[in-house]
Amino acid sequence: MQHRRCITQLLLTTLAAVVLATGSSAAQDTAASAHAASLLPPYRYRVLGVFDAASGQPVADADVADILTGASATTSRTGTVALSFLPDGGGLVRIRKFGYAMQTLAVSVSPADTTPVTVVLTPAVRLPGVTTHGRSSYISPNLRGFEDRRLHGATGYFIPDSVLRKEEERPLANVLESHVPGIN
Repeated sequence: MQHRRCITQLLLTTLAAVVLATGSSAAQDTAASAHAASLLPPYRYRVLGVFDAASGQPVADADVADILTGASATTSRTGTVALSFLPDGGGLVRIRKFGYAMQTLAVSVSPADTTPVTVVLTPAVRLPGVTTHGRSSYISPNLRGFEDRRLHGATGYFIPDSVLRKEEERPLANVLESHVPGIN
């Protein structure tokens, strides 16, 4: 309970910083950007804050997307993002960040729903490492069947590929004669 209270206090502090930064930069805005900002009602700027479950710290660069429309935004270094990209009424929001478990939630955006939304991301499950074991030497696909029969004790005489490669320039009859007893 105290951990959640700490995250809520951090969110409120972050929101206050965002409001102050927005207020101070609003005086410096041009008339064109002020006009563009006035196109959306204030409730459309509902804020979503993303925080780490273990540390309570803001999660920057998390992808926050509306699943239905595909519109998205990323969280700032304060872990916040304005949900102005959502349509009126809200939408189904997906929050993703590498190293964390993805979360999906319904968020409404209306004059009655203006309180900030807090999302706490938990670290993703780490899978154990994978160890592979294999042959270190290369055997061409044409020789695999030959080597399998030789290794499993099939009857006959087998000349290893290393010997065949050494004697590539000689005729096959001469190679067989020198390595297989009883051939003339």
